[in-house]
Formats: sequence, C-alpha cells, structure tokens
Amino acid sequence: MLRLSILPFEIKSNKYIDLMKICYEMCGVSVIEDTHKSEIISLNWFENIDSKYFIKILFIYLKKTLQLFFWRKKRIIWTMHNKQPHDRKKGFFSNKLIKNIIKKSDKIIIHSKDSIDTLIEIYGLTKLEKVVYVPHPNYIDQYGELSLNRNVDNKKLKLLFVGAIKEYKNIELLIEVFNELDFQNMELMICGKVSSDIYKNQLENLINKNPKIHTDFRFIDDEELPSLLEEYHVLVTPYELKSSLNSGTILLSFSYARTILSPNIGTLKTIDDKSIFFTYEYENKKEHYERLKESISFIYEEYSERYDDLLILGEKCRNYVQKNNSLENTAKELMKIIN
Repeated sequence: MLRLSILPFEIKSNKYIDLMKICYEMCGVSVIEDTHKSEIISLNWFENIDSKYFIKILFIYLKKTLQLFFWRKKRIIWTMHNKQPHDRKKGFFSNKLIKNIIKKSDKIIIHSKDSIDTLIEIYGLTKLEKVVYVPHPNYIDQYGELSLNRNVDNKKLKLLFVGAIKEYKNIELLIEVFNELDFQNMELMICGKVSSDIYKNQLENLINKNPKIHTDFRFIDDEELPSLLEEYHVLVTPYELKSSLNSGTILLSFSYARTILSPNIGTLKTIDDKSIFFTYEYENKKEHYERLKESISFIYEEYSERYDDLLILGEKCRNYVQKNNSLENTAKELMKIIN
C-alpha cells in the first residue's frame, strides 16, 4: 500500500485536510504523518510564511527550501489554493518558494480551471502535463446536519460574512458599502476572529454603531456554522481578486444551502450555472466598491418582499456541490494521480 503524508499537519482542524485524507484513503492510500516513511508528500499551503518578522520569514523560507531538497526522491503533489500569497509583505519569499515547489512537484492539483492561466502567466509553468483538475470536496454534513428550518426573517435581506477577519478580505469595503446604501430592510452580520486589535478598532469605527450591522468578533466553532448560516439569506465574500483563486467558504455555504455574493474567482468560474449565485468583476479598489454596491442593490431590489426565493437558490447550490463536488468524484480524480 502506498504511504502518503499530507502537509501541513499543523492544520489538524482544517476540514479540507480531513476530507482530502478520506479521499486519498478511498484510493487505497495509507495516510501517515511520518514524511520519512511516506512515498508521496501532498503539500497544502506549504508556501505560506506566517510571521511578521523578517528574520523569522527568512528562516522559514530556508527551512522549507531544505525540506524540498530532502524530499527530492519522493513524489510530491502540490495543491494550488491561491493565485499568490494574500500578504504582499511576505510575497517575495513565498513566490520563490512556489516556483521551487512547482519545479519539484510531480503533479499539481488545481481546484479551478482558471488556475492554469495563473500557473503560466505568474509562475512560468511550461509542463502542463503536471497539472490535474480535482474537484474541491464539498462540506455536506461535515459541520453537522443541514437544518430544514427556513424561518429566516424574510421581511429583511440578511447578509452574512463569516471567517477569519483579515485585511485582505476587504471587510472595511463591505461595511462602507453597507453604510452608504443604508437600506431600511437589510442587515449585515460579521462573524470571525479579527487579525489584530488595531484592525478590530478600525472596523468598529467604520461601523460607527450602525444598528443594522451586527458583529461577533471571535473564533466561530465548527458546530456553530450550520445554525449561523440558516439565519441569513446570502453569504458575502468580497475577496481580493489579485490573490484569491479558490474558496472553501463558498463550498461550505453551498453545502449548507446558502447562495453567495462574491467576486468572480476560480471557484465560481468552474460552475456552469451562473444563475444560482451572484458575482461581479472589478479592476481596482474603486471599481470593487461600485460593483459590490451595485450587486447588493440588485439583490435587495430584485428580491424585495420575496427574500425566501434566495433560499431556493441556496438549495440549488447544495444540489450542485452534492453532485459535482462529492468525495467520490474527488477520490476518482485523485486515483488518476496516484496510479
């Protein structure tokens, strides 16, 4: 039996890693932590360098470069999650690491067809035979069973952002747009742990005690997510297009029967039926503001007095990922890589 290690192991609570482990095991692969004993190493977010200090950034970069060297006799599978690192301050070393990973990898897993353009244009990949599309697994029932409760307050359009709150996620932009629109029957909830107290204070100042914006600035436990999602019509994810490519949050929202509003990232470009979610394009921050504003206005006006129709879209989203992003489909594509 083939032995495989999935890195980084420090993301033990990451449901994506757990699901990929299951998918690999469905292929008849033994997933182990000991990289010395494994024949295949699957890299996820390995290019991330999590430090704000230059010396530590340099140390992490050199350590990971050495690891790649010591793994030269093993088969390496790299999963591409983002176009490039979200944090530009560490971008130089992360980009160098990505180019090294691409060079050393036997296979590169992509979760959206859009990734191929990025690999060619940003990283200069020429060996496209390395690249294999594998559907991102859905999260159906992974955080608890789907509630059949549809008793959302349909007199109001209820928008939700949930996830780690970091500056590249453009939450301040969302707040500014919401404040300017100032629609009577619309609420926004922002949930998640904020990256720093400074950023938290910045967001609170922008909210300026707006009674229609609610916050829960803490880490949201996995088991809370289903009941949280069922209280809102639309999940809003104002991603940064320069770095974002795939979104587990979008797959999570679809898995629990909620539609989304998001820039047109790779995850959404892969879906043929564009009628089940809301998306937009932009070139710069000013355009992002305008397109997000237009999109929220459209949803508010188009579904006025029938916001429950948005829940029907959510059910279509769930049906889509149930069919196209099942663990079986993911395992089927992984089997082609392993053999």
